[in-house]
Amino acid sequence: MNVKTRNWGPEFKQLSNLIGLKSHAGAQHTTNLQAEVARHDGTHGYGRHGAQTGWEAQMIRACTKITPDQVFDPMGLNPTIRRWGGIFSMSDADGSRELDLFDQHGNPPVDYRTAAGKIAGGFLTPEAQFLAKARGDAVVAGLSGAKFFAAQYAFKGGPNMIRAPFSAVKVSVMSPNPGAPYGLGFSRRDGAGGAFTHDFVSACIDGFMTRKTWAQIEPAPTAATHKFHMVTLGRNKIAFAEMTDLFEYFDLDVLWQKSATLIYRRDYNAAARAHGAWRLITMFPDSGDAGWAPSLWLSDSMKAAITAYNVGKPSAKKINKNAKDYTWTGVVSAAAGQPQQRFPVPAWA
Repeated sequence: MNVKTRNWGPEFKQLSNLIGLKSHAGAQHTTNLQAEVARHDGTHGYGRHGAQTGWEAQMIRACTKITPDQVFDPMGLNPTIRRWGGIFSMSDADGSRELDLFDQHGNPPVDYRTAAGKIAGGFLTPEAQFLAKARGDAVVAGLSGAKFFAAQYAFKGGPNMIRAPFSAVKVSVMSPNPGAPYGLGFSRRDGAGGAFTHDFVSACIDGFMTRKTWAQIEPAPTAATHKFHMVTLGRNKIAFAEMTDLFEYFDLDVLWQKSATLIYRRDYNAAARAHGAWRLITMFPDSGDAGWAPSLWLSDSMKAAITAYNVGKPSAKKINKNAKDYTWTGVVSAAAGQPQQRFPVPAWA
């Protein structure tokens, strides 16, 4: 029997494209995740925010500051995979610490168990992360060359400005399909990320999945137990009949994240006055508008130059050595300062 596929119409082509995207993105996701773990250099776009982490790990992070990627689990695998006796575990029994080399300069040791903020999110699917990275890579591809050597920053406390090597950039890209978010995230309404223990949040998630009562989840509540009255009055009732009950108990807002943020850096060789290639440090679903902005990092030598500049200057004309005290002006330039180019400054910059 002969089948003429040319008359199957646009639906067949769309389905074919979707299957092809899923296949390619899935394979690429595995490759990038494994490469990130092998590098062990602090980059964490996949181990911390990849689709394999699952909503459970992101919820745990929002409530406890414990990130999905740990020394004992660098790939951030979905915690529901790890079940013993019906309870999943992410115990860091050996107390290991991991040196977070966030960039080429290195940072102090960071204990990942308390490294996250009150908002956490991960990509919904490997293809969502694949498409976000493709868009981010396209943006930074246009930020290379002699005209993008330096960026200009204004000091918030006065009229002074500085120029520094354009060696870090934050990029925000929107979903290619309006209404189709890149990821799912959680935010604590009270801003108290880290207020809960990992074991307690894990027990509650497991309780939701297995339809447990509060008596089974928290056999001996105390006055310090979160929402003590709810726990005690509902001792013999299903604690979380709906998923929304679980989120409400922890005062979480669920975020459908329409954009993705990508952080890139590149090495700067002061002797050669040249930049290396852009490399991805991390990426995560977000809720910002599209755009890009250089990020200022001040090395020890740059701070020394600022100190020397301040010598003999009146207080009103001195500038700070804290990179957070500067904002990008929208100007980038060549090494000599000219030509200058001005770009829109995103509201989040």
